[in-house]
Amino acid sequence: MSFTDQSQEDSSMVHCVARVRRAADHPQIRHAKSKLLVLDSDQETLQAIVEVAKPYFQVIQTSDPQWAMAWLGQYRDVTVFLVDEDLQQNNGSQLLLRSQAMRPEVLRVLMSRSVDDPRVVQSLQRGIAQTLLEKPMSREALLAAIVPQAVEQNDTPHLIVA
Repeated sequence: MSFTDQSQEDSSMVHCVARVRRAADHPQIRHAKSKLLVLDSDQETLQAIVEVAKPYFQVIQTSDPQWAMAWLGQYRDVTVFLVDEDLQQNNGSQLLLRSQAMRPEVLRVLMSRSVDDPRVVQSLQRGIAQTLLEKPMSREALLAAIVPQAVEQNDTPHLIVA
């Protein structure tokens, strides 16, 4: 990477952090107790998750991995990070690994259409993802994965299949 590319990347990150700060100042987000951060490139999936989760969480949704990581790094009230494995520019397992280093207390949930994908299996085996949701998922499977009362609080990985 050249110096020019790094400068552009740094500028992009500064812009991204500014967008995160503006979003965090929204009154509904600022005063909510527990937040679910959802990262998926499919807008229909994002909307479906919001509808199911909003009675339990303030849902922060994005399709931008850089924005999601900036939010996670800056705000301490995220309790669940729900990430799709098959993002356009990244894979969810890599992002969950980074999030684990940043915020180990956050519940990390990986979504995937292919539960036997080696990256997904390795992510569960290594404890990078604590829960796996197979896409498409049922409403009940999603709630079992993200609502704290429905998830056992131990280090055993969970597979939730719709």
